[in-house]
Amino acid sequence: MLRQMIIDKLNRLGEAYEDNGEWIKCRCQHPDQTHEHNTMSAGINTDTGVHSCFKDQNHNFPFVTLDDTSDESEEDMVWRAKYTNLTEKDEEEGIWEQINQPPVGHLITEEWRGISAELLEELCVYYCQHGLYRGRYIFGINKEGISIGFDSRIVDDTAKAIQAKWLRPKGMKATAIVYPLIVLKRMNSSHIVITEGVMDAISYIQMGIPAIPSFGIAPPHTERIEQLIALGVESVSIAFDNDNAGRVGALKVLPYYAEWFEIKDHPMVAMVRNSGYKDANEFLLGVRAKGLVQKEKKESWSNEEF
Repeated sequence: MLRQMIIDKLNRLGEAYEDNGEWIKCRCQHPDQTHEHNTMSAGINTDTGVHSCFKDQNHNFPFVTLDDTSDESEEDMVWRAKYTNLTEKDEEEGIWEQINQPPVGHLITEEWRGISAELLEELCVYYCQHGLYRGRYIFGINKEGISIGFDSRIVDDTAKAIQAKWLRPKGMKATAIVYPLIVLKRMNSSHIVITEGVMDAISYIQMGIPAIPSFGIAPPHTERIEQLIALGVESVSIAFDNDNAGRVGALKVLPYYAEWFEIKDHPMVAMVRNSGYKDANEFLLGVRAKGLVQKEKKESWSNEEF
């Protein structure tokens, strides 16, 4: 649909073009172009309808827009184009900070999935109400006061643009990130838990255990290791999901952390692992709903600490 709309508009304008599948190349169509424009120095993304000039990023704009019955608005297309085209080269050239601004929304002021309103407020988690990330909670990731990215989780059915449960901008160097840095500094511990994703890390923090997400099974970047050492971390526990994929993932990342830190089990990590719940967040919710019960001895503990 969008491809044909783009071609029809270029034909109406009398513009030459090359259809390369994902992109339709043409000369820059921005009305204020100042560079040489008699060559095919721009492209229009057939998935988003957004025009991108290869010579001047300020000349990027929605070339065609969808009608009101579409799931994607003009703003959605702009967001998708920006994040789809983000590359490490862009980051090196300093463009990252310019375009990697989280979408609009409002701060979360109430408990969610066992995470207290106070912790969510400290993390500045907010609900995105429009754009590509609408219908998601946004977990902003900052370093030295500068936004370096975010992770987002679907929380309602308005998240129509991309249905992945967790979504972060393409090109974000996640393996270098220590999140949430501000909370970890406050907790000041020499031991830290490494989880698969953001929710489990925050769930451990809610239970009083310092934790960070691995953001997948890729090896941690040297920058992450350096940050952990600077925080005074001496030992870590690997706490991935209690399923086969989680166990495989934990075995993949463990050697990289073992090179720098002592690998130690933690009583709470062991408790989550033996609880029958899939992960730390499900464990936290289960404790809130049913209380903490040790399977073998059928002995109940007080769960006031949670």
